[in-house]
Amino acid sequence: MFPWSSWKTVLPLVLGITGLLAWGAYSHWLTKRPMIPFGIMNNRTTIISYFGNMVQGLCVSTRCEILGSMLTNTDFQQFGILYYLPLYYQAVQGYSPIIAGVALVGFLKLKQIIIC
Repeated sequence: MFPWSSWKTVLPLVLGITGLLAWGAYSHWLTKRPMIPFGIMNNRTTIISYFGNMVQGLCVSTRCEILGSMLTNTDFQQFGILYYLPLYYQAVQGYSPIIAGVALVGFLKLKQIIIC
């Protein structure tokens, strides 16, 4: 780890933010069909929902300290799978909530076999 004032920390942050702004400007003004239409950001509820998903994604994909115990990346990734897989089954596959839960049983059994 490098301190916040180190060039090894500041340079990637500046390049990442600059690249993101350049991509946003290119998407908005130079393409006919942008990857993310900026019109979806007109609704306050949508913005809050996307922000909440971003924060949850950060917690799922990084190490966080919860109640004094350090959980590994794998623990958070498993939590993400258990959260998002039933939503995928319901929204994309068209399963009912009960069937989505039943479809998750196979994943949980596989996880149990691997742990043992």
